[in-house]
Amino acid sequence: MDEKQYYVGLDIGTTNVVMVVGSRVAGSQTIKIESLSSEPSKKSIVKGLVTNRSVFRNSVNAVKKELEKSLDVKIEQAYFGVGNADVRGVVVEDMIAVRNKETGVITKEDIMLLEQRIHKVELRELRETIINIEPICYYINGTKRVLDPVGMQGSYVVGHYLITLGIKDAIAALKALKNAVGLEAQQIFANATIGYKLLVSEQEAQKGVVLVDIGGGITDVTIIREGRIQAFKSFGLGSENIDSDIKTILPPNGNAVLIKHKYGCAMAMDVPENQVLQMGGRDVLLRNVAAVIEARVMDIIDLVVGFVRESGFEELIECGYVLTGGATELKSISDLFGRETLRPCRCADHLYNVEMPSDEEVVTYGQQMAVAVMLAGASYAPSNVFKGALIGTDLHSESEQGAADKGVEEETAQDPQGGVKPTAEDGGQAVGGGENQPTESNDTPTEINKQSRFRKLFKPAKSILNNLLGGGSTNSGVGE
Repeated sequence: MDEKQYYVGLDIGTTNVVMVVGSRVAGSQTIKIESLSSEPSKKSIVKGLVTNRSVFRNSVNAVKKELEKSLDVKIEQAYFGVGNADVRGVVVEDMIAVRNKETGVITKEDIMLLEQRIHKVELRELRETIINIEPICYYINGTKRVLDPVGMQGSYVVGHYLITLGIKDAIAALKALKNAVGLEAQQIFANATIGYKLLVSEQEAQKGVVLVDIGGGITDVTIIREGRIQAFKSFGLGSENIDSDIKTILPPNGNAVLIKHKYGCAMAMDVPENQVLQMGGRDVLLRNVAAVIEARVMDIIDLVVGFVRESGFEELIECGYVLTGGATELKSISDLFGRETLRPCRCADHLYNVEMPSDEEVVTYGQQMAVAVMLAGASYAPSNVFKGALIGTDLHSESEQGAADKGVEEETAQDPQGGVKPTAEDGGQAVGGGENQPTESNDTPTEINKQSRFRKLFKPAKSILNNLLGGGSTNSGVGE
C-alpha cells in the first residue's frame, strides 16, 4: 500500500478560521484535499490580528478536533496563513561574486549563498519580523536580466528579492497555539503571497494578472507576472464594512450578514426596482441594499486600481483580475470589477494543482485560502511520511541546517563587508542607520455556519520596471 504525505493548512481569517488537510501519495505530484473544517472567529480577530486569544484558540481547537475525528488522525503541526494590514512587502538588492573564476558559470550554491545573505537583512522596524523571502529577478554583471541565472556565465550576480514582513506580536499569538491547543506552526505564510499558486492559471501568471482576495476585514491585492509576485498590498477594508453599511438601511434587528448572503448583489442596476423584502414591519428595497453594497465595493476597486497603477503594472496585466474571498459570493461583483477596470475579470472558480475528493465536494470562495496555505506548505518542504496518526514533522534535519549555516559562515569569511544593498529608491544610502537594511517606498493605503466540507506598498526597482516596459518611461513614480 502506498504511503501518503499529509499537509495541514490553517487560514486565520477575520470571519472564519478554516483548516484543510491534504495528502499526496509518495512519488506523486498530485495533492488531494482530504477534508476541510470551518469555524466562526467570533470577533476574536480584527483586521487579521488576534484580539481575543482565548476565543481564537477555541475556534482553532474546534476545527482541529473535528478533522482529527473525521480522519482518525492526530494533528500536531500545520502551515499557517495570515493576512492583515500590517503585512507588507519590501524589495532588497544584493550582489555576490561568482565563485568559479575560471569558467564564470553561476551555480546553485552561488544563489543559495546570495539568498542566505538576504536572510540576514536588518530590519529598521524592531516590531517586525520576516515572514517570507522570494526572488523577483536577477541581473548578471548588473545588466542582463534573467529569472534563473544558474548555468549562465558572469563575474557577479545582482539579486532583487521581495521580503514579506509581519508584526512580531501577531506571529507570537500564532506560535502560542502550540501550548494552548497542541498545534505548532511548521511555517507561517502571508496569504497575499501564496493564493496565486492555487487560483491563477500558469498562463495568467506569466502574462500578468491581479489576484484580489476580499476577506472579512482585509483585502489582499497581489500582482503576478512572469510567474512571480511583483507587488502586493493588504488594505483594511472587506466584507465586514459591507455588512456595516447594509445595517444602516435595515430595521434594528435586521441580519445584515444573512441579507448579504441571500440577496446581495454588487450592481444595483441588476436588481429589479420593485423587489421588496419585508423585515421588522418595514419594507426594504433590495435595490437599495445593492446600491449600498456597490458603493463599498467601488471603494475597494478604487484602492485596488490605485495600487496597481502606482506600482507601475497597469499596462502589464494582460489577463486582468481574479477575485476570491467571501465577498466574491456577491452576484455581479466580477461584472462590476470588469466595468470599472476595463479589464477581463473572473471569480476564482477553478482550483489549480489540487484534486477534490469528489465532484460533489465544493470549496467556497471564503475557504479557498486555507487550501492555498496547505498547497504552499506542500511546496515549501516535504511533510512527514507516516502510517500512523501523526501529522507534522520538523522541516529540516540537523545535518541540512548545519550545512547551510556552514556555507553562510564561509561566504561571510570571504566577504566580511558584504551585506544587503539598498535599492535605487534610497539613492544608494542605507535605510534606518544600518548597512543591511531593506528598502521601502512611501505609503499608498463567508460562511455563516460552521462547515466541514469542501502596509506598505513596495515599488519595484526602476531598472526592473523599465525592463518590463521595454525601456520606456513610466509616470508611476517608481524609483523617484
